[in-house]
Amino acid sequence: MSNNFSEKVKDMISKLESASYNELLDDIALSDIKDCFSSFETGMSRLEGEDKTLTIGIVGQVKAGKSSFLNSLFFDGEDILPKAVTPMTAALTKIRYSEKNYAKVHFFNKIDWENIKEGAKKAKNLIDQRREEMNAKLREKKKEPINKSDMELLKSMDNVSESNKAFFEMYELFNKNSFKLESKINSSDKDNFEILENISSVNDLKNRLEDYVGANGEYTAIVKYVELFLNIEAIKDFNIVDTPGLNDPVISRGNLTRNFLSECDAVFLLSQSSQFFDSQDVSLFTEQLPKNGIREILVIGSKFDNGLIGEANKYNSDINVAKSAISEKLESQFRGLITKYFNIDNDMKKSLEKAKTYFISSICYNIAKHYDNLSEEESHTKKQLERAFPKADLSKDGLMELANIAVFTKEAIPNIVAKKEEIFKNRMNDLVVESRKSIDNALNSLIENINMKYNDFINADIATLNDKLDKNLSVVSKLKGRIEDIYDSKIHEVKIKFSDLINEIDDLAGQFSNVQERVRTEEYTVSVENTGFGSGAARLFGSIFGTDWGYHDETRTRNVSYASTHDAIENVNQALKRSKKLINDTCKNIIDVETFPIEIINSVAGIFDLGDKDFDVDNIIYPLKKVLRGIAIPNVNISKDYAEDVMNAVSGKSETSVDKLQNALRKVLSSVVKDMGVIVKERSSDITSKLDAEEGTLIEKLTDGIKKESEELRSHLEDKEKYKELYENAQKDLNDIKDSYFS
Repeated sequence: MSNNFSEKVKDMISKLESASYNELLDDIALSDIKDCFSSFETGMSRLEGEDKTLTIGIVGQVKAGKSSFLNSLFFDGEDILPKAVTPMTAALTKIRYSEKNYAKVHFFNKIDWENIKEGAKKAKNLIDQRREEMNAKLREKKKEPINKSDMELLKSMDNVSESNKAFFEMYELFNKNSFKLESKINSSDKDNFEILENISSVNDLKNRLEDYVGANGEYTAIVKYVELFLNIEAIKDFNIVDTPGLNDPVISRGNLTRNFLSECDAVFLLSQSSQFFDSQDVSLFTEQLPKNGIREILVIGSKFDNGLIGEANKYNSDINVAKSAISEKLESQFRGLITKYFNIDNDMKKSLEKAKTYFISSICYNIAKHYDNLSEEESHTKKQLERAFPKADLSKDGLMELANIAVFTKEAIPNIVAKKEEIFKNRMNDLVVESRKSIDNALNSLIENINMKYNDFINADIATLNDKLDKNLSVVSKLKGRIEDIYDSKIHEVKIKFSDLINEIDDLAGQFSNVQERVRTEEYTVSVENTGFGSGAARLFGSIFGTDWGYHDETRTRNVSYASTHDAIENVNQALKRSKKLINDTCKNIIDVETFPIEIINSVAGIFDLGDKDFDVDNIIYPLKKVLRGIAIPNVNISKDYAEDVMNAVSGKSETSVDKLQNALRKVLSSVVKDMGVIVKERSSDITSKLDAEEGTLIEKLTDGIKKESEELRSHLEDKEKYKELYENAQKDLNDIKDSYFS
C-alpha cells in the first residue's frame, strides 16, 4: 500500500509541476502537497529500510530496573549493561546484533556541556555558602574549620536540586581529566563519537565500557549515549533501546530518549512493583507513546521481590498466595489507570487494554545463577526472602520461577517477533492514512481554486473587465466605511475571550493542585531482649560493662507515608502543557481565515447587489483570505524550569511530607497561572495590535489583491483560446487525480 501510494503521489507532483497549466495552480496548495509528501518519505524511510529490524524500547523511570532486566535476559545476570549508580551515570544504550563485537560511544557536544557547567556552578555556589556558614560557627567556638570535600558537603545538602547535584558530580568527574576530555567536547563534529573495536567477548566489553559508563570512568562525565553491536544470537531479530528514564536530570539526554522512542516498534514499560505506575509513568502513556504511534506494549512490574517481602505478613508468609494476590492487585491498579486517563476512542487505550503484564525479579534470577557465590546484595535479598517466606522453595529452580525472566525468551519476545510484518504494515498504513488525508485536503484546495478562476475566466470578457474591476473596487471602497466597526467588534471579542482564558487557566491549575499520598514498606532494625536461660544475667553484666549482652538485633518492616516530588513536578508540567494548549488553540482559532472574511461580508451584505451578474462575492472573499493569512500569532514557548521551583521549595528532596509538598505545589502552580496570565495579556495585545494595524491597511491590500487578480485574468482573456484549453485541462486532470489517485 505504501509503495503504491508513494508512486502515485510522486507521479502526481511530477505531473502538476510539468503541466502546461502549472501557472494557473495555487502555489500555496501545491507547496502543501510537496511538504506533506516530504514528511511521508522521511517517516517511511526507516519502515522500508533494507533490514526492517524491529526495535524494542525499554522504558521507565530512572532506577526502575531496566538495565538489570536486560542483564538478566541476555547476559546471564552479569552486569554488562551499565546500571545507574546515580542519575548521572544513567546512560542511554542502543543494542543491535552484529557478527563482530564493537561499541560506538557518543559524547556530549559543546552546547550540552555549557548547560551542565551552568548547573554545576549553581551547586558550587551553594556548597561554598554552606561551608562558610559552618566555618563561621566553628570560628565563634574557636574550633578548626570543617575538613570535608565538596562532594561530601553536597550529599548532605537539601537545598540543591537533584539535577544540579548530577551536574556537579559530572563536572567534578570531568575535572579529574579535563585536558583530555575538553578536546572531545569541543569537537566540531555534529555527532561526536569514538568506536571501541577488537572486543573478544561480552566480558571484555564490560571491562572496556567501565571507562565510559562506570561510576568512576575516565569518560563517564561526557558520555551522552552508547551503541553496542554484539554477536548474540538472542537479539538477531530485533534492536533494543535501553533508555535512562524520562525523569533523567540531564535534559539533553532526556530529549534524546524521547527522540529514540520514535524509532521503537514495541515498548516494554517497566515500573517498580512497590510503586506500580505512578504519575510519571502515566505521563509516558498519555504524552509520549501516542505521538509515536506505538501499538505493541508489554507492561512489566520490576523488583517484584520488594513487593512480596513488604506484604508477606498479609498473606501468612505464603509466597504462592502472595504472588497471586499482589499480581492481581497490581494488574487491577494498572487497568484502572487505563480507564481513568484514556478516552474510549483513543488508539493507545486499545493497545494498553490488550497489553500483557508480567512481574519479574532480576535479583532473584541473579541469585539463582550465582547460587553458591552470592554478592552482598544478593545474599541480603535471599535472607530477606527466607525470613519473609520461611516455607518457600528458594532453590535455584524456585528462584528462577520467582524471577519470571524465562517467559520473555520463551513467549513474550517470540510473539512480538512473529508479528513483525504486521507491526510494520500497521505503522506504514497509519503513516499512509495520515499523509493521504493531508494531501487530499491540499488537492481539494487546488481544485476549488482552479474552479473559481475558471468560472471568472469563462464569464468575463475584456470589454466588461474594467467595469467588473470598478464594481469590485467600489464594493471594497464601501467596505472602508464599515471596516472600523467590524474590526472593533472583533477586537472586543478577542479581549473578552482572552479575559475568560485567564480564568480557565486558573481553574485548570486547580485540577492539578493536589498530590497523592503514597505508602511504602521499609525495613528498620530494633534491639530485642534475648529470652531463655541466662539472658537476664547477660543484660545485667552488659549494662555494667557497656556492652549489648543479652540483646539481639531484629529486622522489621513498617509502612511509611510520604509524597513524591516527581508527582508534584508532573502535575506542574501537565498544568503547563494544558495551559499552553489553551492559549495556542485560542490564538489559532480567534482569527479564522475561512470564516472571518465571511463575517466581514455578511455584516455589510446590504451594500451588495446580489442580482448583478458582474458581481461575484468570491472575488472579494478570496483576496480577503490571502490578506488575513498575515495575522499569524506564534505559539507559546515557555523556557522557565518550574520543576526547579518545585525542587527548591522542598529543598531538593525527592520525597517529603504530603502537607509540605502540597504547599510547594500550590505555590508553584500559582506562579504558573501568574506567568500564563502575562502571556495571555501579551497575546491579546499582540492580536489586537495586529487587527488595529490590519484595519488601516486592509482596504489597500485588498485593492492590490483584486487588481492583481484582474490583471492576471486580463492576460488570460487576451489569449482566450489558449487559456480556455489550459483551464479545462487543469480541471480535468485535477478531477482525474482526485478520482483515480485517491479512490
